[in-house]
Amino acid sequence: NVTIPREGPPRDRRIGWREVRRVCRALGYVSRTPPLTLSQETALAWLLALRTAMRSGELLGLTRADVDLDARVVRLAKHKTLRYTGRPRFVPVTRQAARLLGLLVASGREELFRVADSSRDALFRKALGRLGIADLHFHDARGEALTRMSRRVDILTLQKISGHIDIGQLAYYYRETPADIAKRL
Repeated sequence: NVTIPREGPPRDRRIGWREVRRVCRALGYVSRTPPLTLSQETALAWLLALRTAMRSGELLGLTRADVDLDARVVRLAKHKTLRYTGRPRFVPVTRQAARLLGLLVASGREELFRVADSSRDALFRKALGRLGIADLHFHDARGEALTRMSRRVDILTLQKISGHIDIGQLAYYYRETPADIAKRL
């Protein structure tokens, strides 16, 4: 006689670029410079998540061999849907994302990020706390990125970028407001 609780509604949190700048400053990130601290790596990972729709674990696990800056493609050998697909996922990236990845590749390290996912989470939350920003999660960057990309590519391309098996799952990440849609009509 146990009932399973329903899933809550999908998140609709949007992230503005002013907010992005504030968080990056709080983490000590300096534009166009390689990260020196774990906080700066956290900021750079968040910027990449906002531009690629990649998950935190996918980003933090990247190696130099995974990144092809000329083709602007990232190879994810380990990803959430690997057990379903059985093969790596390839993520096309924007010029801005390639520029950010280039900062990491230029470091010469095999592993692009030194920060662990648990440390990244703690650093990100502390920065948000100092800024008084409520109800923002690192993973919201994935929804923001997919929402922004939805204006530029069709739904099947968006599914390929995000790595979703079921196209219906994208509804959880599409966060455009009715007012934003009305502006485009």
